[in-house]
Amino acid sequence: QRDRQMIHILRTLLLAGMLFGQGLHVGYMSIAAKGMGGNFTTYARDATVTLTNPALLNRAGFNLTIVSFPFGLDKDLLDFAKFVGDNEEAFSEFGDLDPAQQAALINDMEEFDDKWNSIDISPFLGLTIPVANIGIAVFSDFSNGIKADQGVFFPKFGLKGRGDIGAAVGMGRNMFGMEVGIACRYYERRVLTEEIISASDISSIGEIMTTSFEEVEDGEIGFGIDIGVLRKLGPGLTLAVTMQDAIASRGGYITPNLITGIGFTPPIITSTPLLKDMIIAADINDWFNSDGVSFFQRINFGAEVRLPLFFDIRAGVHQGYPSFGLGFRFLLIKLDYAYFGREMGNKPGQIEDYSHQVGLTIGI
Repeated sequence: QRDRQMIHILRTLLLAGMLFGQGLHVGYMSIAAKGMGGNFTTYARDATVTLTNPALLNRAGFNLTIVSFPFGLDKDLLDFAKFVGDNEEAFSEFGDLDPAQQAALINDMEEFDDKWNSIDISPFLGLTIPVANIGIAVFSDFSNGIKADQGVFFPKFGLKGRGDIGAAVGMGRNMFGMEVGIACRYYERRVLTEEIISASDISSIGEIMTTSFEEVEDGEIGFGIDIGVLRKLGPGLTLAVTMQDAIASRGGYITPNLITGIGFTPPIITSTPLLKDMIIAADINDWFNSDGVSFFQRINFGAEVRLPLFFDIRAGVHQGYPSFGLGFRFLLIKLDYAYFGREMGNKPGQIEDYSHQVGLTIGI
């Protein structure tokens, strides 16, 4: 019975995430990029370059992503779902519990109090054609969250979500000794603002979410034009500048997202028989952000080592939090895993959030 309750909670969250999610302002981020600290502006590993930095279309080669299904789960979500499932009856009858039982249940909620737990889903299809330096992408970026609130008199739960579904096309060219690119995105965004429900209604969470979906059936249409530039500084060393939403609108003006990055592929490493390839990279995101976000929260750096057979090893730091990842490649199948840390507050160390990210990609 408890297992069925736990599955019901996770299934409801998954449904919410498939319809409403929270796209990262810095753009689409693959599991591989998360594993190496959230860097993506200076290297072309797959067809996601159309969404990350269109200048990389000059280096992408041929990539066909038939389907990619990345899936992320906050590290504490399973424990949270088990706690709710184990106590669903007590929550539903909270008003009938004696004061001691109420106090005990609220005390047990403390480790989950006011902490969002999320599910992230980011399906992707893409193609890059090297002869014309053209990229095409169909993408979605969903996330939803649930949290517990001990409340003053009665416990509560919060639900929220936001997501994008869209398509992009980009082109790269070599001009004036630099590699430049431009991409256009068209997408629909749906937002489920935070909804507070009483703990006594937790058994009806499916019906509540369905009603919430119907209330935000129509999404906001948006478009954005991204511009990217790459400059080779020396052997294996690349400087990147990307401006996402250089020209954009979604119900009004959107502040551009300026990202700078630097990447290095050590020549001595790539000539070593035990290593096929290595990337060391760093990005600084969102230069125009004026919402009190710490500068150090915008810094990401990391590295990836690609071994000759089938494996990739990744590690990095994202917004002050460590991340690491593994990749497995075999014929048309690629599996990626990342343990990814991010900051949910306005400065590193304020509200940490760690998640497990897993992705299956079929393509060439």
